[in-house]
Amino acid sequence: MKDYIYFDERLINSLLAQLTKGEVNLSKSFSSSDGKTISTIISSEKSENFGLSKFINFIKKSSKKDEINNGNSSSVSSLVDTRVDDFSLDTLYDLIHKKIKQPNDANENDFVDYSNNFKIFDFETIKELTSGTSDKDVSDLHISRKSENIYNYYKLMNSGKIDEANELKLSMDPREIKLINNNLVEDRERKSLHTVSTLANKIYPETILIKVGDSLVFAPKNNFRISQSETIQLGFKKKQLHVLGIVEAIATTTGSLYDPDMDRTDNTVNYLETTNLTPILSATKIFDILKVSRTQDLFIRPIAMYFKIDD
Repeated sequence: MKDYIYFDERLINSLLAQLTKGEVNLSKSFSSSDGKTISTIISSEKSENFGLSKFINFIKKSSKKDEINNGNSSSVSSLVDTRVDDFSLDTLYDLIHKKIKQPNDANENDFVDYSNNFKIFDFETIKELTSGTSDKDVSDLHISRKSENIYNYYKLMNSGKIDEANELKLSMDPREIKLINNNLVEDRERKSLHTVSTLANKIYPETILIKVGDSLVFAPKNNFRISQSETIQLGFKKKQLHVLGIVEAIATTTGSLYDPDMDRTDNTVNYLETTNLTPILSATKIFDILKVSRTQDLFIRPIAMYFKIDD
């Protein structure tokens, strides 16, 4: 069994339409008439070639039996959405499985299907958690509970009495001073992380970055099947993440972008190329700081992601 956490419906439908030359075309609509919920699945005339007719009848029958009599449009929508999505993904996989490669053998635009350990980066959440003074206030409160001297130190600092605070610090026990200094280091790290996450969030808005083995998966938030709080909890998972996706690019070194020996015209063209590469360079710096990307790592556009559930 598979626990899908990510599903790009638009990409799947687009690939299905192209691979079958329009013979598979699923859409879903829901409406309420006279207090009754109506669910509709529309397919093309040739959809029976892909086993859709039987599936559609099954959906309509089960939806009517399980949900429509209760007049629960939300439940019907969720039920049909899930069943159609899972079926369309299975149909797509059957069509592309011979083209799928493992990451080590893949090139740009290849389909890949693999699993590995992962790390997740939600830059928007990181930016918010490290912004302002909220995170620092929590750290200060935590360390203040270690001793009365430390409590008084932060009380003076927060009141703007810096000289008095420094004078108090000189009289503290070495262990207390070490705690304060460590907290200052953490504060600098927080600020650095906030700067990096702010830039990353501008380059990749509404996107979660997931490091899966030797690949970077760029996943738009609106395609996740789980809530934001559940997404945060993914960081505690020990199971490997399975990814079905398309190789968008392969990380390489850019080398020198400007050659002073070129003539003025060439330099102008080169400057425009450099300007176009600015987001790429910024992204590369972010990856270097976070230590998430190396040369030859794959950049993946995910089709679906899931965890295997033990049967």
